[in-house]
Amino acid sequence: MSRLFDRKRFRAPLHFKVVRRTIGRDQERRILRDALGELNGGAGGIVCIEGEAGIGKSTLLSDVIETAQATGIGTLHGVAAAVDRATPYFAWREVIAQLLAPSKAGAGNEFEARLLNESNSRPELARWLPLLEDIMPLGLEANYVTRTMSGASRAAGLEELVIFFLDAASSRQPTLIAFDDVQWMDEASVTLARAVARRIPRLLLVAAGRPTDEADDSDRMRSLEPDTVIRLGVLSNDAVIQIVCQRLGVSSVPTAIAELVTNRAAGNPFYCEELTFALRDIGVVRVDQGECLAAHGLTAEFPILPQNVKSVVIARFDALPLESQILLKVASALGGSFSFDLLQDIYPNAATMEGVEEMLDSLVARNMLKFGIKGADKLYEFRHSIFQDTVYELLSFSQRRELHKDIATILELRHEGMLDPLCAQLARHWEFADRPDLAIGYLERAAAQALRSYANLDAIRYVRKAMQMSEGGVVQNRPHSLAAWESMLGDANHELRDFDQASLHYKNAMQALGYRLPSTRAQLAKGIVANAVRQAMHRFILAPRPNAAAVDKQRLAHIYERLSEEYFFRNDPLLVLHGTLASLNLAEQSGAIAETISGYNGLALGLGMAGMTKIARQYSQRAFRLAEEKGELPEVARAHLVAGVMTCGLGDWVATRRSAQKAASVFRQLGDRVRLANSYGLAVFEALLRCDITTANAALNDLEEIIAANPDVSSEMHAWRLCARICVDGAVGPVAQPALDELREVSRASQTPANLLLCKGIMSSGYLQIGDVAAAKESAREGAALLQQCSVIWAAFGVFGAGGATQTLLALWERAAREQWDDLVPLQAIARQALLTFLRLSRRSPVCRPWALLLHGRAAFLTSNQSAARKHLNHAMEVAQQLGMPYVVGLACLEIGASSLREDRARKDYLMRARNIFATLGVSNDLTRVQDALAA
Repeated sequence: MSRLFDRKRFRAPLHFKVVRRTIGRDQERRILRDALGELNGGAGGIVCIEGEAGIGKSTLLSDVIETAQATGIGTLHGVAAAVDRATPYFAWREVIAQLLAPSKAGAGNEFEARLLNESNSRPELARWLPLLEDIMPLGLEANYVTRTMSGASRAAGLEELVIFFLDAASSRQPTLIAFDDVQWMDEASVTLARAVARRIPRLLLVAAGRPTDEADDSDRMRSLEPDTVIRLGVLSNDAVIQIVCQRLGVSSVPTAIAELVTNRAAGNPFYCEELTFALRDIGVVRVDQGECLAAHGLTAEFPILPQNVKSVVIARFDALPLESQILLKVASALGGSFSFDLLQDIYPNAATMEGVEEMLDSLVARNMLKFGIKGADKLYEFRHSIFQDTVYELLSFSQRRELHKDIATILELRHEGMLDPLCAQLARHWEFADRPDLAIGYLERAAAQALRSYANLDAIRYVRKAMQMSEGGVVQNRPHSLAAWESMLGDANHELRDFDQASLHYKNAMQALGYRLPSTRAQLAKGIVANAVRQAMHRFILAPRPNAAAVDKQRLAHIYERLSEEYFFRNDPLLVLHGTLASLNLAEQSGAIAETISGYNGLALGLGMAGMTKIARQYSQRAFRLAEEKGELPEVARAHLVAGVMTCGLGDWVATRRSAQKAASVFRQLGDRVRLANSYGLAVFEALLRCDITTANAALNDLEEIIAANPDVSSEMHAWRLCARICVDGAVGPVAQPALDELREVSRASQTPANLLLCKGIMSSGYLQIGDVAAAKESAREGAALLQQCSVIWAAFGVFGAGGATQTLLALWERAAREQWDDLVPLQAIARQALLTFLRLSRRSPVCRPWALLLHGRAAFLTSNQSAARKHLNHAMEVAQQLGMPYVVGLACLEIGASSLREDRARKDYLMRARNIFATLGVSNDLTRVQDALAA
């Protein structure tokens, strides 16, 4: 990687760099030097520098960069900007530009060839290279994979790319990435920064920013999850005097100046500097041959002295020529850094190029602006945001409107056809130009970009801003806009797994389009019948044709699809069936391929859960055919994943394994770690349902690897991992109590009813195994309560969730009777009710059926009904053999053998059969139980 990561290319940016000795921050510098020392030792992390405006954060950040460079540490520097806080990955643009440094502008093909050469060790990275265009333009064309990547998939692929290149760089030399103004970072940039710092050992991330309200959910400092926080306070009087001397270029200052500045500045470095410059600019202080001289009679009450930091800035501003004042006012409206030619285009007095450049040079010399060069562009920036804000406040509202209108118009003309990176800026300028209709359009585009980049919180903020701006009547008569916004809010909350909020926004979107969800079971049944009839007509009578309302129907189809996914995790088959039928009908009417494929998938699963397995398989095959003929990669992968969930519940293990493997293969191509983890989770629980512990453990290792690389995964995914680990470990040895306790904590986080039932069932079994009866009883009771609310149970959620809780209750019942517990009677009642519910729900859930019969037989033994017990257990064995679930067969044989009289000839046969099954499966705990029964 010598060409791409040549040391000469791998350096901090030169833009706006001002070399100054850091004063008065010795303790903070020691902390940062220690962090650099640990980085040289191979341990990075995240350090945040926090402080109010003007307190010296940027100066300290520059100091750590210079220190790192002096010790041979590679440095990269990024900065966020308030005007671009809605632009995904904006803070990373400079970092990536420094890291990859294309040899010449516009050499897209050459650059792509170099990147391909660097990433050839990982083929999927070569396919994902065009994702770098999301950060900055590199001339890379999208391919068949990247065109279909969005949301979590796109963000994960980009993360892998950036980590790959940074890891390569840090393997050659330890690396420091410094970010300034973190409070303005967009969500995508924060997420990427956190992942980079956590996954690359020889990388240190230092971020500087202002503190925000702790109640603010967009606090970027907290979102970074720093290892160390440096909070900057005010400087000492001695440090303030040193700054005055440094800025004036003298070795000492008169006592009157020292007292004046220390009293006024109150330890704030920016105030100190500006006051010093103001004193110089208005002639109160002058430097003559290296000596600082003060005006006669200078005191704190000197009449012409400004009284606060804003008045200091205004005093310096007023001392400028009129033309320079106008130029600074124009620049203050631009926001962030700006180019020389853009400023010249907007400057209202039609000054010559030489005139504008001369004024800019003068302002740089006066320490009001900073200057740098990026490629062929001359770039300028206010020395501090306080200066910029103060100058901007000097503009009248009418002047601001006209300026922002001119700026927006020029930006649109200059970047026609390539406005996406400027959506945030244009939204701001049109808002301040009093054109909310145009600002709203750019906010919508910014929200769409955020969703595409998996920055869901940012997307919510932009949509809410658009809705707030529309309250004045801009879009009162545009229900389609309201539907689009509510749908976006629904999608963002759905991705965040906040299903309650997502449902609320989806319902609002539907209402805006004149649709309503059924509010009663009677309306639900009527809706199912109506949609079933409509679907039959589509299949057998007249295929639908898209019409003028196709866009609305496509949006509604998408909403119903998302709602159906939520209904699945809420264990409500009627809502799943209604939602999937409605989604499919609308998708077919709109002609939308992706939504139609999802509709076929969803309906197949809904029909399977309703017990209509034959027609469910037909719709599943229809989804596959359409996905392979016209679908993109995500639709193909989702078709396999949903089909796998359906066939897993039906006990079609071969089809489930095939679907899980194919889904995992495509999701791996797409970089979709969330759904890749879902595919591995499906593989784990499919193997556990068959009691193939070796296969389950291998798939679980894959799942744990994905979660380790993605610490921000949902609480549901962590719950799946822990549940699977407890099941695997509990089959071959003792369950680890820390895993059970961690699962208990995870289950307290936001969980869907289906996942919570799974957690409670496995926790109850695990705690009972390690002898914690109180915890087992608590979890089993909670699981039983959840089971009563279920209308359907499916696959692992049924077997390990509902079955686990019921099995534990029966075991506790048996122990309570033997040991004469005080709560025997209520425990029996809860166990009986749980068993009856499990039996009823298992009739439409094939893989749950043998477990329900097994537990039915066990309960019969508890009531001394031997004949009924054997009948149910033999029935359980029969169904389990048909489904290929040998573990249930072994358990049934063990139950029958252990309960038989010693003189019963069949007793040993049952126990030997159980022993052979358990030995083959490798479940040592149950094998021990059989051997104990044989020895009895």
